[in-house]
Amino acid sequence: MNYQEQIKDPRWQKRRLEILQLDNFTCQICGSYNKTLHIHHTIYLPQNNIWEYEDCQLITLCEDCHKNEHENLSELVKNIINDIKNQGLTNLEILFYLSKYTDPIYPNNHLSNC
Repeated sequence: MNYQEQIKDPRWQKRRLEILQLDNFTCQICGSYNKTLHIHHTIYLPQNNIWEYEDCQLITLCEDCHKNEHENLSELVKNIINDIKNQGLTNLEILFYLSKYTDPIYPNNHLSNC
C-alpha cells in the first residue's frame, strides 16, 4: 500500500484523530488552533504503515510548521551533523552523544511520555 492509499485508510484516520485529541487540536510548535493541522512523524520506519507508530512518534503541527519542519529544519540538522562529522566524529559517536539527551523538546504535550 503506497502513502496516498495509507492516508485514506480508516486506520490512519482513526490514528490521526487520536493524536489531534492528545494535542488538543493545537500545533505543538506555534500554538495555532485555527490553521489546517497535520500529523507529523518524528521518525520514519520503512517497515511501518503510517498508523503503526507510538504516540510519542507523532505530533500535531499546523501546515506552515509542518512544511518548515520538513524543509528548513531538517536541512539545518543535516548541516549541523555534517559539521560535527567534519570534526572527526563517527555516526556512532554522534548517536551516542545524542542519546544522552532525554529531556523532551515539547514538555507540555504527549511527547513528554516518550
